Amino acid sequence: MGWQEHSRRSVPISSRARVLDYLGSAPNLVGSGLGLTALLIIAIAGLGGTLWPALVLLAYAAGAVIGRLSFVSTGHGEDMPAGTRPRRAAK
Repeated sequence: MGWQEHSRRSVPISSRARVLDYLGSAPNLVGSGLGLTALLIIAIAGLGGTLWPALVLLAYAAGAVIGRLSFVSTGHGEDMPAGTRPRRAAK
């Protein structure tokens, strides 16, 4: 079971809550959008052959990285779910 910091005390959170948090996170939403876009382009253009799953996965991964970087760079990193928030360096 994971722990999430809440008002100076640690509160246990379930695995299910972490999964639900990630499903609504910026990295997952951007990654899913790029993955679906890649799937549509591959299907319409008839490209990909046997490599189409790898291409869609690559598009999702790129979107997840872009979503994480853009969300943090806008200063909204504190709003990210605990499992996806980058760790800060100790002061």
